[in-house]
Amino acid sequence: MIELLCIHNIAIVEEAAIELQPGLTVITGETGAGKSILMESLKLALGERASTEMIRSGAKKASVEAVFSNLTETTLDWLNERALQDDDSQELIPTVILRRELNAAGQSRAYINHRPVPLTQLKELSNLLIDIHGQHDGALLFGQAHQLRLLDSYGSYNSLLVDFAKTRAEYRTALAKLNTLKSTAATAMQQRAFLEFQINEIDAANLRIGEEAQLITEHKKLVNAEHIMQLCAQVQTMLCESENDQLPANTIMAMATKQLNELARIDPEKQILAERAQDIRIEIEELVNELRSYSDSISTDQQTLEAMGNRLQMIADLKKKYGGDTEAILEFRKSIGEQLDTILNYDSEMEKLNNEIKPLEIQLVALANKLSEKRIKTAADFAKRVTTVMRDLSLPKAKLDILLTPLGHSPETMPAQGNEECEFMITINAGEEPKSLRKVASGGEISRIMLAIKAVLADKDEIQTQIFDEIDTGISGDAATKVGDKLAELGKSRQVIAITHLPQIAARAESHLSVEKKNTAHAQTSINSIDGEQRVQTIAAMIVGHPPDKESIQYARVLLQRNQTEK
Repeated sequence: MIELLCIHNIAIVEEAAIELQPGLTVITGETGAGKSILMESLKLALGERASTEMIRSGAKKASVEAVFSNLTETTLDWLNERALQDDDSQELIPTVILRRELNAAGQSRAYINHRPVPLTQLKELSNLLIDIHGQHDGALLFGQAHQLRLLDSYGSYNSLLVDFAKTRAEYRTALAKLNTLKSTAATAMQQRAFLEFQINEIDAANLRIGEEAQLITEHKKLVNAEHIMQLCAQVQTMLCESENDQLPANTIMAMATKQLNELARIDPEKQILAERAQDIRIEIEELVNELRSYSDSISTDQQTLEAMGNRLQMIADLKKKYGGDTEAILEFRKSIGEQLDTILNYDSEMEKLNNEIKPLEIQLVALANKLSEKRIKTAADFAKRVTTVMRDLSLPKAKLDILLTPLGHSPETMPAQGNEECEFMITINAGEEPKSLRKVASGGEISRIMLAIKAVLADKDEIQTQIFDEIDTGISGDAATKVGDKLAELGKSRQVIAITHLPQIAARAESHLSVEKKNTAHAQTSINSIDGEQRVQTIAAMIVGHPPDKESIQYARVLLQRNQTEK
């Protein structure tokens, strides 16, 4: 139930903290006093559309906060699944706080238990907490889809509805896959030859990662073979062969080593110089040997050179077709291989899907038939109970019939709602034939029919707070009394809040909130809980206006006394 509603800078409400009680609470006030502001504020906290026009004149921002307590297990599970539970609460009774902020720039923020959340989450949670019915909800009641949902809400077959929806979704998914497979089969078979050509071309190349870089290096050596051998020969000559009567480097280092050894005999400390010279001479000989071996390994075979050039060109051609490098080409080969496997397995895939679809189809038809049977049985009981309540609401000849029309759809075209349409047929006066609800009911009658339906559904509904926003439009006298009685009855098992203009309804409440507009320099609305003589005066004013006379005051006392007697 909603425990507290705090409003800050909404329209002409500067500041208000409204405590709400269990049972039936009525909200009254003259036209224009601000009852609609109260409802708009609450809807804002519940996630409805925000507008900067809602911000009080001169204020930079506005906010609304609603505190709910006595949460159902469904609500607690929803909060826990999203880690939005109130961990800081020390209350024995868990609560949840919904908050909405709006600034003059048009920015809106939503919070659940002081944590920022998307507006969609705020709306989703609100649907678990509160149910609002307004005088304009009759249009919703006229819709056949909504009428079917009301019938299903009354029936005790929610698990059947879940199974039907799940089976239908699985069936349609499998069927869509099969249809896609069939529609693409012809095109795929034409594509098969091209995929096989691409695969064969790549496989024939026998590509290896890193091969291209190695080939480029080897090809460069072959192209420059003669120049490599010439360079090697020149260095060998300089290091170990005589040319133009010049001594080679190895001979010079041998002579230098001999002289340094002689020096070391004179000065032993210079022995290290002789050793270094010897190391240089040995290094020169090793260098010459490596150059000779390298030169001898260089091939000048033109066939090998041509083969390398051809393979490098083939790799370059494949890169242009299938990817920027060898890794990309091989990845492309893997992808088209999978495509080809799918094409080659079309028959087996279709057979597999058909094997999945057949039992789903049988199950879907069975569930649809079972759902139809349940609805037929439920419709009779629901219509009977709603008829009884309508007659309690001063519609003595009213009767509800629920027409279920089989649609005859095949499993492929089965609608989400099942295989029947639902229409509420109403008789208001004796001797009339039942007609569609939208064709026969007036505004006041629609309000009572809606209240009758909600009363019948009350035991099936987990939502603990119901708000009726001026659904008393178009009724008076005995009808108003009966509506008040029914709202009070609903209030025995849940929190009911009714915005009303009728004293018969106002007097039936356990709590009474009065909305009053003060015309000062800046118009302001105040919302106060009233009781005792103040409540008597308020109800009397609802009868005859301000100021109330003695007769209206006496009648207000009678109405209130009746309420006390029937508690």
